[in-house]
Amino acid sequence: MRRELDEIYYRTGWTFPAAVSYLLDIGFRTATSLTDEDIASVKGNALMTDSFTQGIMTTAREIAKACKGDPVKLIQYCQLKEVFDPELLD
Repeated sequence: MRRELDEIYYRTGWTFPAAVSYLLDIGFRTATSLTDEDIASVKGNALMTDSFTQGIMTTAREIAKACKGDPVKLIQYCQLKEVFDPELLD
């Protein structure tokens, strides 16, 4: 699970925190049930473009699936990342 989350983290970069926030807001069950059609139908707003909003939703779905629907695993990952990741310590 950690490797999957690391891969998502490094691939998505700065959108990872936004996706985590979105995921915790909508819930893991809802995120894992999102289809590509659901995501494609979402429009952006004055602050975020369609593609940015859809990217956050896609990333949230990937994170939920990598954690196998367990929010505790995501919280633990984020805590470990914050404490032990040299990139975040600089």
